[in-house]
Amino acid sequence: RSLSDFVKLIEELQRYDVKLVSMKEDFDFTTAAGRFQIHMLVALAQYERELTSARVKDKVLWRLEKGLPIGPPPSGYVMKEKTYAIDEPFAAHVRAADALYLERESTDVIVREFARLGYRTRSGSPYAKPVICHMLRSPIYAAKQEHQGTIYDAGWQPIRTWEDHEKIQRLMDRHNK
Repeated sequence: RSLSDFVKLIEELQRYDVKLVSMKEDFDFTTAAGRFQIHMLVALAQYERELTSARVKDKVLWRLEKGLPIGPPPSGYVMKEKTYAIDEPFAAHVRAADALYLERESTDVIVREFARLGYRTRSGSPYAKPVICHMLRSPIYAAKQEHQGTIYDAGWQPIRTWEDHEKIQRLMDRHNK
């Protein structure tokens, strides 16, 4: 992944008398010129990876600041015109989970009630406790996004209010979920 990793790999291979051969290029690791040439290519590749990484980070921050989504939509939303749009009946599942948690303060109750009602995830699976916990924790449902400890306003319609989201977070923190 980096020039230093490559140098360590080459040293390790040489220790076992293993020789690298390129089928298309003429690299000779036994000469100073050959080692220099390959080090330059690896350094350029590392530079390109780091540049790409910086561009991706910049693009993520730009999207967050514009209120655009990062990644695929969670249950309750679908992607429509480059943003999230509410997807019934899955949004109703989110609202039901919120109401049950605010009333009963138990994710186990939600899982049992969803099973009783026959609620299924988009993929057709029954809702499991980790899925419910993630749903309750996600600020996306309140039209917010969290990135590296900062909350950003999002440009889509919320399924829950920010006030309800904060209440749920306090309850979950108290119950350590």
